[in-house]
Amino acid sequence: MTLYEVIFSEWQLVLFTLLAQAAMGLALVYTGLSYFKKIPENKFKNYLYTFTSCLGLALLIGVLHLSNPNPIALLNVLSRIYFDVNGDMYFGWLPLEIITLGITLVIGIVASWMAFKGKNDELVKKLSYLLPLGSFLGVVFMVNIYTSMGETALVWGDSTIVFSEFLFSSLFLGSFLAYAIFNDEKSKYIISLSYIGLMIVLVMHDGFVGALQISGIENIFALTYGYYNSIKIFGIIFTAIPVLILLYNWLINKKVELGLGLFSIILFSVFLGMVAFRVMFYALNNTQMFL
Repeated sequence: MTLYEVIFSEWQLVLFTLLAQAAMGLALVYTGLSYFKKIPENKFKNYLYTFTSCLGLALLIGVLHLSNPNPIALLNVLSRIYFDVNGDMYFGWLPLEIITLGITLVIGIVASWMAFKGKNDELVKKLSYLLPLGSFLGVVFMVNIYTSMGETALVWGDSTIVFSEFLFSSLFLGSFLAYAIFNDEKSKYIISLSYIGLMIVLVMHDGFVGALQISGIENIFALTYGYYNSIKIFGIIFTAIPVLILLYNWLINKKVELGLGLFSIILFSVFLGMVAFRVMFYALNNTQMFL
């Protein structure tokens, strides 16, 4: 398998999960910032537009990932919220994820449209309170999709690690989007802490995977054809540089604002780094880890 195949074998899942988690992280960060101070109306509208765009694009890519992305096939998937297997009932985490994020997207679209038209500001505010809740539940269902396969996809067997990785990924991506929208100094604390949390989870993930004992496999990481460490280093570099630039700008230059060009490069670098980390998440299971 080539490096290209390792990276792009699950590109739809990579983009879907990252964009959905970025929307959730943005909603959570907005909720925290709005608790401490009043958000100006124009920035609140930009938050709604950005959240809705991220989640809408995520769901579009997610639907395209289905093996047969037509309305009938989609309805068939969504109908399996609760199903029977040999007399045992199970939750269908995939339809729960899609339905929850879909409802959240509809709420986001309605709130964005009403905000754009300047209608019923009080109702728009109330609708916006549902966005972090809905997106958070959607990501929780997303976590359960992977951890429910833990007996066969062994590297997803630790639910704490999977949830922590998705949570810190959400906060890290969301805090950068929030900084772009609100230009609030408090974002530096969320960016820094979420990045530290993400690095700790990656160490925990490597420790967990490295300790797995599978008959006939001496080195699990070799199943990625020698690319695992290269992808990880790429991710660390492309996420660390933006964090260091922002910290230097805040702590040394004492500036909150950045030029549009520089910040666009920073956002692109962050997203590239997070794509690398998410490729790591899928790469092992796309080789020989399904037993």
